[in-house]
Amino acid sequence: MSHSIDPARERADHLALANALANALALRYHELVLRPEPLAGTDHIAAAALATAVAEHLELHADTVDDGTAAAIRHAADQARAEARGHDEAAWTDEAVVHQLGALLNEVTAR
Repeated sequence: MSHSIDPARERADHLALANALANALALRYHELVLRPEPLAGTDHIAAAALATAVAEHLELHADTVDDGTAAAIRHAADQARAEARGHDEAAWTDEAVVHQLGALLNEVTAR
């Protein structure tokens, strides 16, 4: 029995899965940063990681669409990277994070 793969259908399925993953990452990011209490340093680290994952995911799929859509995707990825940089900078200004990283570094260098 021969099964033929429809390339258009396969691409559509791939894009649908990619969009679902990007939406899940973006949703988790927004749940984290839009909550009423201020973010702690470790929250900023998580937010930076999520925003970076969103950007990388978007960039990965920008080449699979038409030029106009790709430009919009790349712009969204740039915005996500800017968000990640902001959270990364905020994490490094949090004394608890700096203390934890210093302790981790001391532990690693002591080995």
